[in-house]
Amino acid sequence: MVLHEGYRGAICEIKNFETNRLLSVGYIKRVDNDYILIGERTDALNYMALNTKVKVSIFNAKFGFRVVGAVVYTSTQEELKLSEVREIVNGERRDYFRVDMSLEAKFYKYYGRPPGSANIFYDAQISNMSLKGILAQTDMVMEEGDYFWAEFRIGDKKCECNCRVIRRSEEGDEFVYGCEFVFMRPESAMNMDVISAFLFQQQQELLRQRRKSKY
Repeated sequence: MVLHEGYRGAICEIKNFETNRLLSVGYIKRVDNDYILIGERTDALNYMALNTKVKVSIFNAKFGFRVVGAVVYTSTQEELKLSEVREIVNGERRDYFRVDMSLEAKFYKYYGRPPGSANIFYDAQISNMSLKGILAQTDMVMEEGDYFWAEFRIGDKKCECNCRVIRRSEEGDEFVYGCEFVFMRPESAMNMDVISAFLFQQQQELLRQRRKSKY
């Protein structure tokens, strides 16, 4: 079985395998040896032509991220059945759906929630976010592979999570960091519900706009 049963109920993005275009969003309804079944959430799924090759990005706080390739077997607005499911290697993954933003954040040089006495933090600006991580600018000096603690707000919800620096570049007196979320500690995983719900809402809005533009 390519996909662990624990991914059942997880939010997922369905994209065209070749173009990486977002086709629909839903949740993993069933996992089987020969197929996976994706169900609708708040909006109906988009119809997809049979035998279309797709890429499914899946998030689960406990098991982490998975990206699988598959072929459309059946497609309705309520369910999408995918066959020929296989693991996708790193070179085929490409980016997750990203939302551009301008979000203020605080970064701490801690792995895990800082102690109550910690009052040294660095202001940061998050410029985009995906289920995988964030792109942020700050004057905090870090190297690739470093871990840190991030705090920010999405709407009225406070998010706190561990992150790891994947890449960095310099812009003037500040650094731009590409970072991934890390789920090794419970306090990080709990906040991913807020992040995934926000991104899911943005995805649904994008798909609604695309449908309107067709008419």
